[in-house]
Amino acid sequence: MDKTQADEAFAKTMVAWVNYHLEAADKKIENLKPDFDVPTLAALLEILTGETVPNYKRKAKVRLQHINNAAACLTAMKNQNVRFFNISADNIVDQSTTFVLALLWALARFYQIGRAVDTDGDGSGTQGEEDERARQALLQWVSELISEQVTDFTKSWRVGKVLAKVIDKVATMMEGKETSEFISAVETALKTEEKSDLVSAIEKTITSAHERCNIPAMIVAGDLPNSKVSEKSMMLYVAMIKTAYDSFLERKNAEAALSSLNKKLDEKPLDLPAVSDSSNAPASLSLSSYEEEVTVVPFDMIAVETPPPPKP
Repeated sequence: MDKTQADEAFAKTMVAWVNYHLEAADKKIENLKPDFDVPTLAALLEILTGETVPNYKRKAKVRLQHINNAAACLTAMKNQNVRFFNISADNIVDQSTTFVLALLWALARFYQIGRAVDTDGDGSGTQGEEDERARQALLQWVSELISEQVTDFTKSWRVGKVLAKVIDKVATMMEGKETSEFISAVETALKTEEKSDLVSAIEKTITSAHERCNIPAMIVAGDLPNSKVSEKSMMLYVAMIKTAYDSFLERKNAEAALSSLNKKLDEKPLDLPAVSDSSNAPASLSLSSYEEEVTVVPFDMIAVETPPPPKP
C-alpha cells in the first residue's frame, strides 16, 4: 500500500470518527476537503471538551479572521495538553490533508484512545513514543479479552479473525449469551478461498457490532483483506470497541449496585414515624396545647403611652 492509498484509507477512518462526534451538533462531513474547515474544527473541539473555544469569533469572513480562529483552536488544544507538532493555523485554513490528518490523529489519540486506555506518560516523550504507549495498551486489552496474544494492528487483523473474536466476546457480554457467530463466519469464508466471501463475513461483523453493540464502524470491510487499513485506523477502531464495552460494564455495575440497594431496603424498611395523622404527631408539632393560653386583645384596648408636650 503506497502513501496515497494509506492516506485515503486513514482519511475514511477520520471522517467516520469526526462524524460520530459531530452527530451531537447535528453536523456531518463527507470528506476532509473541503468539508473539514475551521468552524468544523471548533465544533469538534467544543464537543470533545465540553467547553467553548476561547477567543473564537463565530462571524469570521476574511482569511485573517479564519487564521485567528484556527490559532485559537490550536491554543485551546495545547491548553488541554493535546500534543501535536509543526501544525500551523495556515495549514488548517488551507485544509492541507497531511496536516489535517495529523491534527485529527492528535485529537483522536488524546480524547478517544487516551480515554479508552491509560496512556499517561511523563510528558517528555515524542509523538512516536506516545503512539507506541497507546498501541501497547490496546494490544494488551485485546490479548486479555480473547485470551490470545496479539502483537500488531496490521497483518494479524487482515483476514478478520482477530476482529471477529473481539466482537464475539463483546457481544457475548452485552447480550448475555455465548456467541461465536462472527469467527465462525470468517473461518467458513476462509475455507472457500473467495475474497468476496471473506469481505462479506467481515462486513457482517462490523455491521452487527454497530447495530447490536453500538460500536460505530471506523473501517471499510473491503479494505481489511486488501491491506488498506492502516495501523492507526485499526487502533482507533479498537479504542471505540473498548469504549463501548467499558460503557456497558459501567452501566451494568451501576444497575447491580442499585438493585442491591433496593433489595436491602425491601428486606429492612426504614423505621420512620408516621405524621400523616395529627393525632399521631409529636406534641411539639401540635398547636392544641397552646390554644387555652393564647388571649387575643383588641387593638383599641391596648394602652399606648403618649409622650408629654414640649415645654414652651
